[in-house]
Amino acid sequence: MSRVPLPYTQKVLDLFRNPKNLGKMEDANVIAVAGNPACGDMITFYMKINDQEIVEKATFESYGCAANIATASIVTEMIKGMRLEDVWKTITWQKVTEEVGGLP
Repeated sequence: MSRVPLPYTQKVLDLFRNPKNLGKMEDANVIAVAGNPACGDMITFYMKINDQEIVEKATFESYGCAANIATASIVTEMIKGMRLEDVWKTITWQKVTEEVGGLP
């Protein structure tokens, strides 16, 4: 029996199996929820933003596919220590896709 290859990069699979920053943050002062009605994926981002508008901590909860979990994991890593203004300007779907080595 041959195996069907998964359409994901090794980095996506690694982050799916061992996501970084997974879990609810009890002391978050920003919570964002999004979903995709087409596939049913849901994600909640939790962030702790300080008075200088810097992301001190970011976590997430996900009900979704490998791509959903991997990209959420990488986004939480990318935004830590960034000013909110810079997050909005620099974090794009293209940048996230590049960081995980591509998506199907």
